[in-house]
Amino acid sequence: MTLTLLVACSDRATEPLPPPADQPDRVEQIDLRQAVFRLGQGDSATIQPRLMSRNGRELSGRAVRFTVDDSLIARIDSTGRLRATAAGVTTLRVVSEGVNAAARIEVLPGARVHALMRLDGRDIPMLIASDSVEWDGVPEYHEVWLESGRLTFIAGPQPRYEVELRYVEYNVREVNGRREKQFRLVQREADAGTVRLDAEGGLRMTSEFVWPLEHRATASADGYTLRYRLAGTDEVLTLSYRAGP
Repeated sequence: MTLTLLVACSDRATEPLPPPADQPDRVEQIDLRQAVFRLGQGDSATIQPRLMSRNGRELSGRAVRFTVDDSLIARIDSTGRLRATAAGVTTLRVVSEGVNAAARIEVLPGARVHALMRLDGRDIPMLIASDSVEWDGVPEYHEVWLESGRLTFIAGPQPRYEVELRYVEYNVREVNGRREKQFRLVQREADAGTVRLDAEGGLRMTSEFVWPLEHRATASADGYTLRYRLAGTDEVLTLSYRAGP
């Protein structure tokens, strides 16, 4: 007996077969509902992606993995609960069954005071300057110390910042072989203005007192690193702040 196989040919592309009834549709697209998530520092949100099949049907019960590129700026758990921890920009990534989606996360600074901890890598308090002078024939030795400082963010539709550095000057003398500091005066350097996110995700801080004067801050492990430009000079101080309680 001879069996003859007849093959029908067509110019039309072969249509994909539908999955068997007992095989669920695969995820073909992830819809994050928005391209940019904007939060204030300390805010939380729940990411609820829509998982879509090839025919546009919304799927449920699938494994989803959430990650954030920069965990200093935001953190997300396995359920999609997102928390904004520091001002800046990072990327949210969502994966399900090999399909990827991403969105931009923008975190604006919340109202909080940060204490100055280091200047140019050195701990505070820190000796800034010293000199010897003579008053009525009596020699005096003076020292200027940077003793404290703070960086304050003020939340709102237009976030603001305040920076203050506190310098203390002392008379220093030897008494019975011991070094003693006698308070002379306090000097404060301050600036304030508006805050916005720049293209790199840092904070661009524009002074409202001196123009054009800008500083730049980035999130660090426990606060912020501020590159503070001194008015009227090209000098930049690298100030490290830690978040207060």
